[in-house]
Amino acid sequence: MKRPEVVLNGNDLTIDDVVAIGVGDKAVALDAAALDRCRRSRAFLEQEVAARRIIYGVNTSFGPMCNKIIADDDLGDLQVNLIRSHAAGLGDPLKYYIAQAVMAVRLNTLVKGYSGVRVTLLELMRDMINAGIAPYIPECGSVGASGDLVHLAHLALAIIGEGAVFHKGQLTTAGEALKAEGLTPFRLSFKEGLALINGTSAMTALAAFALFGARKLLSLSSVTAAFALEIFGGIDDAFDEDLHRVKPHPGQQRIAETIRRLYQGSRNITRRSEIHDRIRQGKAEGVSFETDINVQDVYSIRCTPQILAPVQETIEQATVPPLVSMWPIQNATTQHIDDQLAALLSTIETYLVNSRQVGVVSRERQAELVRELRLRQSDIYDPVTAGKLGRQLGARYFVTGTMSSVDERLKDTHRVQYSLILQVIEVETGLIRFQNEAIRSKALSR
Repeated sequence: MKRPEVVLNGNDLTIDDVVAIGVGDKAVALDAAALDRCRRSRAFLEQEVAARRIIYGVNTSFGPMCNKIIADDDLGDLQVNLIRSHAAGLGDPLKYYIAQAVMAVRLNTLVKGYSGVRVTLLELMRDMINAGIAPYIPECGSVGASGDLVHLAHLALAIIGEGAVFHKGQLTTAGEALKAEGLTPFRLSFKEGLALINGTSAMTALAAFALFGARKLLSLSSVTAAFALEIFGGIDDAFDEDLHRVKPHPGQQRIAETIRRLYQGSRNITRRSEIHDRIRQGKAEGVSFETDINVQDVYSIRCTPQILAPVQETIEQATVPPLVSMWPIQNATTQHIDDQLAALLSTIETYLVNSRQVGVVSRERQAELVRELRLRQSDIYDPVTAGKLGRQLGARYFVTGTMSSVDERLKDTHRVQYSLILQVIEVETGLIRFQNEAIRSKALSR
């Protein structure tokens, strides 16, 4: 079956597109109008070189050696040496699907038509992506104002037929992979090596996958919150629309709305409108009486919208700029582009901090779920015994917790909910692991 195509024109590649291309769900094609821009850009550069203009990185060396003027016959070798000298990354490789996404992001940038590369280079990159040839890119390398030089040098190395690649997920040499697909290693001309490595395509692709995963995790956390509400027979008013409108936090309002939609139609949710009569019907003689119907749910359930609100808002903020690599640069200054990139990276860093809340709320709910699971395993329905067990399991909010296990309604659905609790605990464990990874990523970024 033919895969759907993403037509690259340099301006409207999305996060979802980057991920889909990386994992192989979509192929890439090149926009005809964009290729015309690239041809005109290359023709202009060729005219300037023929006129013997001195152009940094084209007929000069790089960095502190920029005053060294290179002979015309050696301009191609200059670009190849640039790639080989910078392909010095360390550590484990990026996942092959992320490396493929890096190549797609780089191709999208070059298709803008401002880099002066030949169309044949763009076509080879397209064919490599569609053939499932992803460069072997070590994780550790340089990033910064000049771009992901080391990471992208490993990408360029694969294009010229050197180094290692992943071919349909299997590690092999670039030469063998290209040959297997009927492709020829590319011979770089002036400017093309510099154009391949001077950008932020690696961090952009990584950010795309991070944000794509973040959206899924946020949705999953809302689902597990709704399941927890169902399992414990939680009270609906903590998600009331009018209540959340009191606070000017759009993320909080959207999370509450999502959870309301998820539990809509449930017969196990406790309705605030019904709770008063149910409690009063259980009144006993004396100064006070104790009800087994919870008047208030634990923080990890009732405060889910407030806890996840900053995560929701940060993800939305991070995905506002059109991806990829990154903004249209026509009429934009270098400072403007640097400022935009710095703003995005700052937002992603904020997300890493806020994303911990996904794991925090999951860990608290998990404590409640584990206690509920233990109760069902041993058929303990005595609140006193349950209280001791809750403390042993470290359930922080047992005293104010929703012990719906004493509710007769739950006994009728014991087997189904027992299985459901097991599944939700497993999902919550995954969310907690994600929190730990976010903390680790934050530490590594310093």
